[in-house]
Amino acid sequence: MYLFKAPLSWRESSLLIILTFTLLMSGLFFSGQVFAASDDGGLLDFTINGDNTTATITSFTAGTSTVTLTIPDSVSTGGNTYSVTSIGTDAFFSNQLTSVTIPDSVTSIGDFAFDSNQLTSVTIGNSVTSIGNSAFGFNALTSILFEGDYSVGFNSNTFDQNLNLNTINAYRGYTGWSGISFGNGAALVPVTLINRAMPDVPQQSLSKITRTDGTATDATISIGASSDGGETSNTSFTVDDDVTLTAKVYPDPADVGEEGELYVVMRSTVDGKKTFTALNQDGNWEAWNASLKSLPSAKIVASLEEVEDVLVYSGTITAGERLFYVGYSLFTEEGKPVITTSQSPYKITVSE
Repeated sequence: MYLFKAPLSWRESSLLIILTFTLLMSGLFFSGQVFAASDDGGLLDFTINGDNTTATITSFTAGTSTVTLTIPDSVSTGGNTYSVTSIGTDAFFSNQLTSVTIPDSVTSIGDFAFDSNQLTSVTIGNSVTSIGNSAFGFNALTSILFEGDYSVGFNSNTFDQNLNLNTINAYRGYTGWSGISFGNGAALVPVTLINRAMPDVPQQSLSKITRTDGTATDATISIGASSDGGETSNTSFTVDDDVTLTAKVYPDPADVGEEGELYVVMRSTVDGKKTFTALNQDGNWEAWNASLKSLPSAKIVASLEEVEDVLVYSGTITAGERLFYVGYSLFTEEGKPVITTSQSPYKITVSE
């Protein structure tokens, strides 16, 4: 018995052409391949997502050697450039990777994406909100660095079977990390907050350094702000600028070697309303009622050095005027601290 399929009608042919064109325009058929930023010249395969502006890394072909890999934040094909926002399931499974850096463009990492490599270290960019099951499982990880906020989309087993993993760090100033741990296959490894490396921002010395009890001091304090990694210093920025403020505290010689506390306060004026916030030891800003007794310390120092470097602020800032106060005190467990600071704060303005 023979089966015969009649030719498509004109209407059916037209519908098929329209459907195919629609799928092509939606990006479902688009894919590409680019050279990876690795030490062996491997190849990355990717597909274009349905929004036609972003891409997902789907697989990686390594060379013959172990690989240190930096995933690109964008890929290009057909004369168009697409932001890399996703790393697909199994994308880098069993590929001899020893180190990988995830760019800030990536928001999701699929299940088993980097499973069964030879990874010893991973840096995860600040936009990632979802990490799948065993995404970095069965490696040789000893250290992890998160550069952004914690997310409930991080699977607790993402680092499974990395028995030597004992260091998981996240930068102070990012939210959600308090009390967070990840399993390594044998034990829970708590996340430790660390300071981001500070650029060498040009400093401006602050005037009128005094103690809050009115006694004299030989301490000095300087501060600076930059949006270009410290190449130049500025006091006027826009809401799109990534601003870094750093300060240097030079304690009174009589206080050097003593246990002390460092303080950072920001007074914001937005639409005519003034508010105070203070930097705490987690690197986050909390509301402050302007009482010295309730002022949180940004850092407790076991022994004050001749120069104490302080990361005052890092990131974008909403529009308005900001005044920054930086100071220190000798450590006190209770009562109101005597703080050495400047009566003239450091002012920056941020515009739309």
